[in-house]
Amino acid sequence: DLSAIKLVERDVRSHPEQSNALKITATMVNEATFTQPYPVMRLSFTDMNDDLVAERTFEPDEYLGDDIDIGKGMEPGVPVQVGLSIVDPGREAVNFEFHFQ
Repeated sequence: DLSAIKLVERDVRSHPEQSNALKITATMVNEATFTQPYPVMRLSFTDMNDDLVAERTFEPDEYLGDDIDIGKGMEPGVPVQVGLSIVDPGREAVNFEFHFQ
């Protein structure tokens, strides 16, 4: 039930150690009453006119830390930290949005 997976925090910043890169952090929670698989996460960047500038999808093993057992799934009510480093899509990218698939 993708509608039960909620992003409770999200942040996109210039990467502190890599040039031309962004560091993305977020926290998501499974608000369902049951454990469910980690979703594929799609990150979209748009410009001032809401036109798509860049988009990429990430599998759970790309955005979750090594300490998380992906096979166990998302337990209800447990916050999960997300972390990514990506190439900066450029100055035109002024908005970003997360989607779960």
